[in-house]
Amino acid sequence: MVAVNPSWIDGLPVDAMRARRIDSLMVMNNGSHPLGARTGILPGSGGFTVTVSGTTITVGTGIASLYYAEQGVYRVAMTSTSNLTLDAAHATLSRIDLVYLRVWDNAVDGSGQAKADVVYLPGTPSSTPSAPTPSGTVIYMRLAHITVPAVGGGSPSVNNTVTPVTVAAGGIVPDASAAGFYVGQ
Repeated sequence: MVAVNPSWIDGLPVDAMRARRIDSLMVMNNGSHPLGARTGILPGSGGFTVTVSGTTITVGTGIASLYYAEQGVYRVAMTSTSNLTLDAAHATLSRIDLVYLRVWDNAVDGSGQAKADVVYLPGTPSSTPSAPTPSGTVIYMRLAHITVPAVGGGSPSVNNTVTPVTVAAGGIVPDASAAGFYVGQ
């Protein structure tokens, strides 16, 4: 007999992994697998917008879907802003820092945790800086890159266009780099 996983029927034993796989139906497929889903925020929602003021990084509220192969979709809602602290600039070199949304799932990563959080990861100062990649984290989504110039080189700048977007199945995924990326597109 082939396993079929219905949802929303009283009395059916549906564990978290099966529920996440069923949730893949609600998000645009990523083309990697029949149960695959596209990771991202809703376009036009302004979700998880990152700003920097002085040494304070503020991450706005939002909802997101994070897909992880064979595990399904992790839905994350952050209902209040989060503040992180920007590392000091390097004396002579610039760097690119990363702000990302992370999901801990002990069944996947052996972390002993079941939660989501927002993380700030400073980059390495360099004459040709690049954004870092999280290590030890398997389920995550980039929210922003922060370019931090060397001391005396100006204020840090934030690039929020690295945040992926997703839509419901059958929707049109907008291109953040194209003109016309707006609410209701």
